[in-house]
Amino acid sequence: MHIFGIDISKASAFVVHYEDETFVKELDLFYDSKSLLQFYTYLKCFEDKLLIFEATGVYSTIIRQFCINHNIKHICINPLEAHFKMKSLRRYKTDKVDAHKLAHLGFTLDEKYIIHHTSDEDIERKSYTRLIMRIEDDLTKLKTRLKERLSQVFPSLQDLVKHNYNIPNLRLINLFAHPQFVLNLTKQQLKKLIKQHNNCQKTHLENLTIKLVEWAQNTYITVHEEHPLVEEIKDITEDLIRLIGRKKNYVAKLKKLCADQKLYHVLLSINGVGEQNAALLTGELGNIDRFETNKQLNAFVGIDIVRYESGTIYKKDRINRRGSSVARKILYQMVELFIMNQHRQQNHICDYYYKLKEPPYNKHHKVAMIACVNKLIKVMHYLNTTNSRYDYQRATRHLKANSIKPS
Repeated sequence: MHIFGIDISKASAFVVHYEDETFVKELDLFYDSKSLLQFYTYLKCFEDKLLIFEATGVYSTIIRQFCINHNIKHICINPLEAHFKMKSLRRYKTDKVDAHKLAHLGFTLDEKYIIHHTSDEDIERKSYTRLIMRIEDDLTKLKTRLKERLSQVFPSLQDLVKHNYNIPNLRLINLFAHPQFVLNLTKQQLKKLIKQHNNCQKTHLENLTIKLVEWAQNTYITVHEEHPLVEEIKDITEDLIRLIGRKKNYVAKLKKLCADQKLYHVLLSINGVGEQNAALLTGELGNIDRFETNKQLNAFVGIDIVRYESGTIYKKDRINRRGSSVARKILYQMVELFIMNQHRQQNHICDYYYKLKEPPYNKHHKVAMIACVNKLIKVMHYLNTTNSRYDYQRATRHLKANSIKPS
């Protein structure tokens, strides 16, 4: 067995080669095509080979993609896990030492750590998920900035996006970023301009026109029409429109990639789970058949419990948060939507939330939410393992047996 321990840094990597725990060679590896080609030529000399390296963010992606492209067995280990497995009493850390320790670690790790092959579609799905979540973060920041600027220039206009930041309403804010832009037009001109950018019914058009005129007349003007704040409002609305369009496009592509995935259809069968969240979670988690138990999936997401007891010291239980923050966010959003849409669709996880909020449990909101996320993971893992679909009556059967009335 030939093990290659690779310590990855920003510009290059340090590689050590071991054959059956016997040191063979050390070499420097750069991330250019020439250096990687030479390294692949060297690797081709050995049949049974394994590369092991730490998942160091963007720096390790080149080596990982190199292994996938050439179908090379590799282990991309979590840096924290590697630290715990390699730590010793002696504090001596260099790139060279780390590479040697990783190589020795490769001989002790189980077969389950080895990545034999990752499909391009799996990588694409995860990339789209991360991209969409980053766009959502950008949208949240821009929405906050828009509210702040409108409060200074045209406060009443915030009512247009009070419940929904849709593109027609954002276009209206872009057109009427200052009260004077409304007051400069007649009622007919205003109607015509609104109709060009917001395809609404006649009654709604009439009401919207009246509201805009009323808001503009009641606003105390603090800045002139060409003030930088007005320009910024226009820029923010344009950015929001552009990002909303991009997000919609990426979500459509992700749904298409997830259409043949078992987990995607399992999630869609759960009452209250929409296509977008199902696609995002499928893209982030990938094939969850690799998790033998729901506790392993819990740890991957990062909601496994940390418990500390020492002598007379007892610390409060909390979640680990060492897993995928993206998966945690998607699952949390799912549970929020279950609660918001409880009047439309029955879901036993929503019932469980209200059970935890009532006596004798009296749990705080976030504690109850994480407990619901834990239950959702159990349901998701069970349905995926048994290749079955969600059934509310079956899920609440144990509640009826115990005479617990769902909320």
